[in-house]
Amino acid sequence: MERRSFKATAAIAAICGLMFMSSPASAAGCAQITGMNVASPWTFAGGVVGVGTAVSNCSKKSRYTVVHTFTSACGQTTTYNNSLVTFGSGASSIVTTTLNVPAGTCTGVGIISAKVYDRSTLLTSGSTTIAIQ
Repeated sequence: MERRSFKATAAIAAICGLMFMSSPASAAGCAQITGMNVASPWTFAGGVVGVGTAVSNCSKKSRYTVVHTFTSACGQTTTYNNSLVTFGSGASSIVTTTLNVPAGTCTGVGIISAKVYDRSTLLTSGSTTIAIQ
């Protein structure tokens, strides 16, 4: 009898161990982009413009990566900023950066985008436009 009891206990322990192993070690964060602002509604190829992105933390997680990209009217995408931002629980922050528009950028409406990541998991994204003259 003791032998069966030991095997049953070992089997239950193994199943419980597998259940815990399949649970994530830490919950993913939660963040929201609540606004994006460009210092000027237009610039020119080779110009410089300031960009502000408001990010709110909606979890206890404290560090996220904010990646900014610019996509020209011709479809060329450039990553121009990559920031590691630290938050308090429920806090908000404005991530400011400068977009140096590439000299060869075609004219038309470009898109400035921001994405917030918890490690490699995309949490939120936002975008705004800018005219390239």
